[in-house]
Amino acid sequence: MSERSTRMEQAHKPGTELDNRIAQLVGYQSMTTAMNPDGTFGHTPAFSTSWSGMQLVVEEMQRRGYDFRLRLYETIGGEWKYFARFEDGEEEYDAIGDSAPHAVALAALSALEGQAETKTKG
Repeated sequence: MSERSTRMEQAHKPGTELDNRIAQLVGYQSMTTAMNPDGTFGHTPAFSTSWSGMQLVVEEMQRRGYDFRLRLYETIGGEWKYFARFEDGEEEYDAIGDSAPHAVALAALSALEGQAETKTKG
């Protein structure tokens, strides 16, 4: 596992902030007119904390041409971690998380941010 994936796990905890970043990168927009208690509209799926949210991320990444892998492994210290990878034939984007949805969200974030960087350079 790479140092980069460990740093991403520490920098991006699962929750609303990570979910909103994923939504922004994939262009997700909620289609609702119901107002939230805070005055905003819509709902962002729990991409990084729920299995149903994780499924949406995997489906979107596969739609974009990425292959997907997910593994559960035991660390040397006896902890169980999830390893997720998206690859597009040229690059591999890996992430490690305490839950499958978290690892998948981090791997997708890595791939999507890499894709966004490439577009701005080109």
